[in-house]
Amino acid sequence: RIDRPSGPPIVTHWRVRGSGDEQRIIDVVIEGISMAVTQRAEFKSVVKRHGIDGLIQILDAQSNKLSATAAAN
Repeated sequence: RIDRPSGPPIVTHWRVRGSGDEQRIIDVVIEGISMAVTQRAEFKSVVKRHGIDGLIQILDAQSNKLSATAAAN
């Protein structure tokens, strides 16, 4: 749970998968809403409207933007 000074705590769960000595977070569930399920639904919607090439273009643009921001910092 995440305690906040200006509001009620937020119930949060982490889904973790391990392989050997390595553990990875594969999903974050906040107040019962899965980030993985939400993202999958968003991807499906983009593919329906713009096709798989449209999804790839959007993901490339977001990746480039994040890379540029990281390089600037």
